[in-house]
Amino acid sequence: GRSTVDESSLTGEARPVDKKAEDEVSGGSINVGMSRLLVRTTSTVEDSAVSRLIRLVEEAQSNRSPTEKIVDAFARTYTPAVVAMAGLMCTIPWFWGREVGRYWTLNGLIIIVIACPCALTISTPVTYAAGLAATAQKGGIVKGG
Repeated sequence: GRSTVDESSLTGEARPVDKKAEDEVSGGSINVGMSRLLVRTTSTVEDSAVSRLIRLVEEAQSNRSPTEKIVDAFARTYTPAVVAMAGLMCTIPWFWGREVGRYWTLNGLIIIVIACPCALTISTPVTYAAGLAATAQKGGIVKGG
């Protein structure tokens, strides 16, 4: 048959493409014309353009960037140090009395809230994921760190 297909998910082309007998139709194309298309598969799903795109996006998301590695290494040392310091601040001063204990317990809790590296360790992968998603929506793929 003869029809029009939307290949924008694969090529980014905004306009539909005319297809006729013996033309190649990529997997993931959408028939937007008024007539039916009978297509013959020539490759497996693993070899399709959509599968290759999915693999590239998954690979880009699974590879950690140098920045993420640095932040994670920093957090592995920094977090236990902050928790240990806050724990000591919340326990040892109680030996000097109730008033001193309360004061330093409050300060210990403040240290945990202020010095918590959660924002730092979470912001890096979230930023990368958001960037990859925005790029993918515009038809681009980022490979590597």
